[in-house]
Amino acid sequence: MSVEPTVAVVDLDPRATEDRLEAREELRRVPVLDEEHNTAVGMAMAAAEAEIMHVALKKNMDMFAWTPADMPGVSPDVITHRLSIFKEVRPISQKKRDVGDEKRLAAKEEAEKLLLVGFIRETRYTTWLANVVMVTKPNDNWRMSVDYKNINNACPKDTYLLPNIDHLVDGAAGHKILSFLNA
Repeated sequence: MSVEPTVAVVDLDPRATEDRLEAREELRRVPVLDEEHNTAVGMAMAAAEAEIMHVALKKNMDMFAWTPADMPGVSPDVITHRLSIFKEVRPISQKKRDVGDEKRLAAKEEAEKLLLVGFIRETRYTTWLANVVMVTKPNDNWRMSVDYKNINNACPKDTYLLPNIDHLVDGAAGHKILSFLNA
């Protein structure tokens, strides 16, 4: 008689107990195109180096996507992922949470942007439903996220994990310039 694997409900993130890396210095916002399209640069960076970086960023503006609309034609096949789910796990539909008007409007606006460029599509799944969570960003705007706790607990752990971002940053130690560009 074979026993199906079970999911550990408590999965502690080892990074939660480690000290997080912080910038060594104050950062200043530098406009790349205008005030809305900017990046952060360390205050200790020499003016000549900052100017070289600023020129390189402006020269390569077509490489940056500031909004989903800046990336038309990206096939969903590039980022589509299929989940493995334990057989004994029953689907969970989270109860709808009430959110304030400001959060609801921000979520609707973000979803409409993603729908417009084809990053998401409307579907009706009655088996697994997860709530949208609105999180305040440092610039007081809203970031839309999804509460995946239930589905994460229903999936086997990946034996080939991606490298921990902290290790990637530590690997860059000793280099002259370190950039945190989003993928």
